[in-house]
Amino acid sequence: MFNELKATQMAAFFLQKEGGSMYLLKLMKLLYLSERESFARFECSISGDKFYSLPHGPVLSRTKELMDGEQKSSINGWNSWITDRANHLLGLKKSKAKFPLEKLNELSTSDIEVLEHVWEKYGEMDQWQIRDYTHNYCAEWKDPNGSAYPITVEELLLAIGKNKEQISAIKERLKEEEYLDSVFKH
Repeated sequence: MFNELKATQMAAFFLQKEGGSMYLLKLMKLLYLSERESFARFECSISGDKFYSLPHGPVLSRTKELMDGEQKSSINGWNSWITDRANHLLGLKKSKAKFPLEKLNELSTSDIEVLEHVWEKYGEMDQWQIRDYTHNYCAEWKDPNGSAYPITVEELLLAIGKNKEQISAIKERLKEEEYLDSVFKH
């Protein structure tokens, strides 16, 4: 189940690392690679977002809608942390510019470890280098030829080296967690 606050705080983490603003394309790829790394390490998503193949590589669908202003933000969510997109850039709101990691209270210690790892590995890349990286090294991404295709959890897990038995167990656990989330959300 998608968690806007986690997606927002993931974005805020990377925006702060970059000095407060970043090209949308680079930010999206860092967020996607973080989800991918979380599945590789912990067999679960950080934000609960859905994955899609778009022409510029894999994306987090609901997060992209927030970035593009196509989805309404919750009261303490995206719009309270992140500026509207201008010239393909997103930034932290001034009130959030210098926040301690404790302010990222939706993210667990393991989530922060994943984000730190992704930043260390890909943070120096520009938006075109990281896009090309996802095209070349994320086997789950398929060129949609101007369209969009969903990337299933199974495709992602196969691409990161999980076997059929592991994938089946992970999918079953994720289904149970989603059910519990839906029950306790109401």
